Amino acid sequence: MNILYGLAGFGFGHGSRGKKIIEFLKSQGHTVKIITYGQGAEFLKEFFSDDLIEVCGYKNYFSNGKIDVGKFFLKIIQGLPALIKTNFPIIRKTIKNFKIDLVINDFEVTSRWWARMTNLPMITIDNQFMTHLCKIKSLAKFLPSRIASDLLMGLFFPWGDWRFILSLDPEATPTKKIFSSNTFIVPPILRNEIFELKPRTGESILVYQTVPIYKKKLIAAFKQIDEKFICYNLDEKEGTFGNLTFKRFSQSGLLNDLAQAKAVIQNGGFTLMSEAIYLHKPVLSLPIKGDFEQVSNALVLEKSGWGMRGDDVNKKIIIDFLSRLNFYQKNLDKYKQNKNYFFEKKLIRVLRKIEYGE
Repeated sequence: MNILYGLAGFGFGHGSRGKKIIEFLKSQGHTVKIITYGQGAEFLKEFFSDDLIEVCGYKNYFSNGKIDVGKFFLKIIQGLPALIKTNFPIIRKTIKNFKIDLVINDFEVTSRWWARMTNLPMITIDNQFMTHLCKIKSLAKFLPSRIASDLLMGLFFPWGDWRFILSLDPEATPTKKIFSSNTFIVPPILRNEIFELKPRTGESILVYQTVPIYKKKLIAAFKQIDEKFICYNLDEKEGTFGNLTFKRFSQSGLLNDLAQAKAVIQNGGFTLMSEAIYLHKPVLSLPIKGDFEQVSNALVLEKSGWGMRGDDVNKKIIIDFLSRLNFYQKNLDKYKQNKNYFFEKKLIRVLRKIEYGE
């Protein structure tokens, strides 16, 4: 089949799993054209330059250390006409020129709408819809961000005909009965580089932040704790200062430090958390305030006994997490994932159904 693959371009998580899925689709004999933007386009150009078409997209907006949901909604509404005016002609031309049979979408809004408007079959693959379609128990204080998340999903992101929901722990996030038809809860989609790593338990704790939240608090807390921390994206000069080592981002450097870390401290991002769990690394998750997707990832992490959720940053939270590493490690030692086999097997079945009606 000829497939149009649309994916969100903020951060590298969508691009990372997109690369793996696109490679798998090509290995099955399908032709794939990609539309994305931002960091997603920057990342995927290196591997699929002849098949990648850039479009416009959204980004997250922060205010006072948390996601500004009101501003994000306002920017979506204000920017939607211009986004449609720019992207729809590109998508229409791509679908016509390459005789697209199917749209696969990872949280890119305009290709989703085009598929719905033109009745093209659509498969969606993402972890964001877990908050909307799955049973997740959350605390009352997260209700406003959960409502905002549900509104965002319901208003701006049409559903796929077949929906793959990525979950850190599929058994802990069953589908709501009303949404169970054609919805598949699958483990995280991991890249080959993770499978090739040989993890061991080292002496350092890996710290990874992608947004300017908690940075000063983290550094202040780390200086009071008798542990070694390797920190990425904390905007400090590279080098080792006391018990803190600061590094600029690099894929190889991060993966090497992840493989040797004894634990991970991060926000609530899905990709690094899923990679850490696969490598049996306990995680302290500090979700971005106002982002229920990150909160839900942290809630699943905590429920599964693989790590801890923190609602703020201070010395006590970090020490509490470190004091429980043995407990988390015992639970992680029982964790198994057969690479991406389960997802790929399900995807092949859906593709055959679409192509041959099997």
